Amino acid sequence: MPPEGGPSSGVLLFGGVAAPGNPASQLSDTWRWDRTNWTQSGGGPSARIVTAMARLGDRVVMFGGEDSGGEYLSDTWEWDGSWHQRDVTGPQARGDHAMATLGNVVVLVGGYCGCGMTGALSDTWEWDGSTWTNMNATGPSVLSAESLAAATLGDHVVAFDTNQTTSIFDGHAWTASNVGGPSGRRDFAMASSGSTVILFGGDGLDANDFGDTWQFDGTSWTEVATTGPSPRAGSAMATLGDAIVLFGGLDGSGNVLGDTWSWTGSAWAKLGVSGPSARFATAMSSAP
Repeated sequence: MPPEGGPSSGVLLFGGVAAPGNPASQLSDTWRWDRTNWTQSGGGPSARIVTAMARLGDRVVMFGGEDSGGEYLSDTWEWDGSWHQRDVTGPQARGDHAMATLGNVVVLVGGYCGCGMTGALSDTWEWDGSTWTNMNATGPSVLSAESLAAATLGDHVVAFDTNQTTSIFDGHAWTASNVGGPSGRRDFAMASSGSTVILFGGDGLDANDFGDTWQFDGTSWTEVATTGPSPRAGSAMATLGDAIVLFGGLDGSGNVLGDTWSWTGSAWAKLGVSGPSARFATAMSSAP
């Protein structure tokens, strides 16, 4: 199955927050980009941030997140043109986790639960469309890092974290490799682009936000010398055919962004379109 669950005609965006430090500004709207326009649809999950979504066949799967009261969620939803909550048990409540398509399942890894000594999680789960399965995968502890993103690369899932560790999941176990690449950061975005994974931006910890673009080919990271979106953190990215779509984020001056960009494999292009309101900490996925 190709990356992100098969040929796609759009991307789906859900939720996020409109103003930093204001949980009451969390959003519960759903938008779909069809390569030309953003279109809003009604109904669905409650408002939340730091949730995650991934494509599974003719559906988009979403799990968990953090609500406006600071509570972590453990609900599973699927979108097939409208949202449907699945009455299933699975991973414990969390936010800041990562999800990616792997063949005929969706892989969920890590996140933050606000529980235990650190509140960080390093477990790996798979969703097959009806059941969550704990993979009991022997993986590196860095998967519980402060920020984690994941994307499909062929028949593997690639994860990158704040600790600058690249980890690869083959469906059974994680293998970690310190292959260098992007500097340490939080709230960066990743998505598949053909035979590579693209990483963009993030919060530079004690430094400024990043506006750099990196690609991983399964062996090494390479910084792409290109002009693109302004430095930001908390933006969302998703695969759309041979391209990647990026939306929104929060810049270092506290400005919440609502711009749409496309990555064509070698360059960024800003799309002059209107659609979702400005936001960050949102989720986005390839969609049918």
